[in-house]
Amino acid sequence: PGGDTHTELSIAKTTFTYAQAFDNGFSIGAGPVLVLSRFRTDMFNPGTGAFESDDWDTAAGAGGIIGVNQKIGKKLKIGGSYMSEQFMTEFGEYDDLLNDSLNLPQQVTVGLAYNVLTNLEFALDYRWIGWNKLETLGDQFGWEDQRIVKAGLTWNATERLTLRTGISHGNSPIQAEDVFANALFPAIMETHLATGASYEFDTFTLHFAFIHGLKEEITDNTGGFGSGTEISMYQNSATIGASWKF
Repeated sequence: PGGDTHTELSIAKTTFTYAQAFDNGFSIGAGPVLVLSRFRTDMFNPGTGAFESDDWDTAAGAGGIIGVNQKIGKKLKIGGSYMSEQFMTEFGEYDDLLNDSLNLPQQVTVGLAYNVLTNLEFALDYRWIGWNKLETLGDQFGWEDQRIVKAGLTWNATERLTLRTGISHGNSPIQAEDVFANALFPAIMETHLATGASYEFDTFTLHFAFIHGLKEEITDNTGGFGSGTEISMYQNSATIGASWKF
């Protein structure tokens, strides 16, 4: 009573990317990734024998991203990107719970896009996310690397309006033996459904996306301490953005 009921983590990322295209169809872009994160929990801490304060704490961090793209003929494009680990400051309020800062993982993505019709593009991506390489989420909470496959369609409905839809599936980073340690941090999503749209004005474009993560459940059936603990999660997220041409 009085605690061990919830954990909240909010993450906002901003990138400022510069891209350069060449006459041979090759393009490259790179830039910094800036992160602002907020965290609070009333989780029971076995190390102190008490519940955490449940007060909000803030951390900031940064990383980098680089990507390449190559056009092959008129219909096919292949590309890849690498995002470095985003190194965060520590949550001072929870330094007795978290062994280190809550860094975010490096990612590698490769993929292709093919124009099925002049106004309809199919895309297929593979992404690796290195959770296991992190000090806190990997070493302390037992998160494993994720491997994710994504597929999507982009339809240029009009000269200004673009519609998108897609699906992704990957393994949960949390396994049954780590359920108890992640009871208030159940990031176990495997399948996501997404839809979105962009509308282009004269000098800028507005973007919108909505993502739904299908509900997943994992139960600790290892027979050890915490056996029988069950965690579940589903997700809904909305994104609004804008881009300018200059």
